[in-house]
Amino acid sequence: MKKRFTAEQLIKIFEEGRSGLAVGALCCKYAISPATYYNWKNKFNALTISEAKRLKALATENTQLKRLVAE
Repeated sequence: MKKRFTAEQLIKIFEEGRSGLAVGALCCKYAISPATYYNWKNKFNALTISEAKRLKALATENTQLKRLVAE
């Protein structure tokens, strides 16, 4: 089963990593591979929670606009 994480959850994971928890321990705790962790870190690490929420809202709006154009 594939587990999906929200951007807010990813930011909290990275905060745990910055607080000193080892990457291996984080990966075990959240059942992800180290490669996945580092890919996510490159993509989301600089975001704050409010920026992540705004990014999600923009993605939702973009999807809705694409549907309207397709109709």
